Amino acid sequence: MIKVPHQRLLAKLKAHGIYGRILNWIDEWLKSRQQRLVLIGIMSSWLYVINGLPQGSILGPLLFLIYINDIDSGIVNRLFKFADDTKLVGTVYSAEEIEQFRSHIKSEVSIHKVDPVYSRLVNSCTRPVQWI
Repeated sequence: MIKVPHQRLLAKLKAHGIYGRILNWIDEWLKSRQQRLVLIGIMSSWLYVINGLPQGSILGPLLFLIYINDIDSGIVNRLFKFADDTKLVGTVYSAEEIEQFRSHIKSEVSIHKVDPVYSRLVNSCTRPVQWI
């Protein structure tokens, strides 16, 4: 799962040319969200939400797509994106190509803060495999 840090999202919106009142409105919309935990009738204090997008909103999916739009930059293999699902497809034939594949995955995990499922999977790979 990809967490969407608000400050990083706002920086990407600026990079896409979104400034002024619209950017400020989105910033306020994200910053004004709070949540708390209620467990067996006991309530925690309210905390501001600093990651994620509101579920059920119309704007949330669009902002998510803007956030992940560059996830495939620098990836040698093909990357398919649909909603919040991403598939990496490619064929590796040698130990060198496996190592290159690992390198790309580790790079993406660190840049985008994604759950390193692929990293664990790729680290266990020792023979040529077609990734689908």
